[in-house]
Amino acid sequence: MIKAANQYNPDYAVPPGRVLEEELEARGISQSQFARLCGLSAKLISEIIAGKAPIEPETAGQFDRVLGGGPDIWLRMESTYRLRSAQQEALRPPMPNTLYYGDNLQVLRDHVPSESVDLVYLDPPFNSNASYNVLFRERTGEESPAQIRAFT
Repeated sequence: MIKAANQYNPDYAVPPGRVLEEELEARGISQSQFARLCGLSAKLISEIIAGKAPIEPETAGQFDRVLGGGPDIWLRMESTYRLRSAQQEALRPPMPNTLYYGDNLQVLRDHVPSESVDLVYLDPPFNSNASYNVLFRERTGEESPAQIRAFT
């Protein structure tokens, strides 16, 4: 077997929705027009472009009927993107011990991947939008330097 000496293997993949969006712009086709031409909902096209929905085999066939190029190109882009995304996720270091300050629900949404949480128990206050700056003090009654470092 001959192995290519200078084979290009990037460690990233472009979301197929981004390619679709650029292709539609280049052809002067709006997302809603494209959805109608494919016989799909505008919502699905929007979700594919946003990376929220995958390109399924049937959808790839509908893309091919409108844009040409074959359905396999869309399926390869989709599978390569999902594979690279999974590989990058697996290589991402675990979340370090980090103290987050703020509304619990917002902290969970912004900083903790949903796939990593099975059960969350939160003591009140929960989503109170109140400020709780003094969580603990030194025995002397003064604010703790540790808290000052953690919350400033």
